[in-house]
Parts: sequence; structure tokens; C-alpha cells
Amino acid sequence: MSEMGQVDILTEVINVGIGEAAQALSELVDARVNLTVPYINVLKAAEIDDFVRQELPNWSVFIAQQFEGAVKGNAVLVYSEPCSLDLLDALLAGAPRTVALDAAARDTLQEIGNIILGACISVFGDVLDERLAFTIPKVSLEASKDFFSDLTRDFTESGVAIAVRSEISVEGRAIRGLIFVLLGFSDFEKVVASAKKRWLP
Repeated sequence: MSEMGQVDILTEVINVGIGEAAQALSELVDARVNLTVPYINVLKAAEIDDFVRQELPNWSVFIAQQFEGAVKGNAVLVYSEPCSLDLLDALLAGAPRTVALDAAARDTLQEIGNIILGACISVFGDVLDERLAFTIPKVSLEASKDFFSDLTRDFTESGVAIAVRSEISVEGRAIRGLIFVLLGFSDFEKVVASAKKRWLP
């Protein structure tokens, strides 16, 4: 679906947000945290379910956040349960090992999601020279098969999903995850056009 120019400029946008998120996480845990983006793909919103099943069939932790303003949509951070536990252990070094995603663990994941998703969403606002408002993230375990369908319902056939494979490196561990940013097509085009004006010659 995407042209190479779109992927390139979106990679620039997302990398800025990921860099800010890494800095915020590093300050939070007082340890060096690296966040990298091996690749970005652009999909039709209706293709997300198949994409997730093919790429990461065992994912079960979903952190979702809505945003609105000059553009509106949903952002989702996705991990497997083992990756979530590894992430919590790495970021909470010195605390008792996390063995289950209890209420305290979900609260921490919510904070992590707020940092990572919030940073990415804020960069969209910076590109548009508009401040975007976003909700407190919701953490869902074992989300239903309709999870993404519910998130994309407002976009119908015109929805676009920016799929980002991310990797967090901290305390010698590498934790893989997926980030999705879901937008209507016109809002997607608005972000890409504004980013091109800002960063491309």
C-alpha cells in the first residue's frame, strides 16, 4: 500500500518519538534504555488482524490509547506475556521478580505505554504544529478477536495502520513489541504531507 517515500518519512517521525520515549524511560529507571525500530509497515486498518497473527501469533498484552485534535485515532502497544514480564523485570531492576501480570504489573505497563505511545503521538502533533490530547492508556490481557476491529470501526475502509516493530534493550535484555498507530486516510495523508514539508528537501 505504501510508497517508499511514505515509509521513509514515517520512520523519521516515529524515530523521533521513540528517542524521546527511550530518554523518558531511562530517567524513570535510572538506567540506559535503548529503543529501536527495525522496520515500519503501512497497512489498511482491516489488515491488522491478519498481520498480527502472521507476525506475532502469541501476543496477549495490549496497551491502547486514543488521541484527538488536528488528527484523531488510536495507538496500541502489543507484547506477549513473557515479553511483558521481561520488560517489567528489566525496568524494575532490584524489585522482586514479576511472575504474573497482577494489578501492580498492569499499572506499570500502563505507565510504560503512556510514555512510549504518548511520545509517538506527541511527535505527530509537533509535525502538525498542533497539540494532540490523548487518554490514559488501557491495558488489556488476552484481548478478544474483535479487539482491533473495535478500534478501527470508526475508520471503516479508509483506515490506515502504521505498524512499527520495536525493540527495547535494557539491562542486557532485548524485548520485542509492536506499535500500531491507527488513523483515517485523510489524517494519515495530513501527517505525511506535514512531515515531508518539515524534513524532506
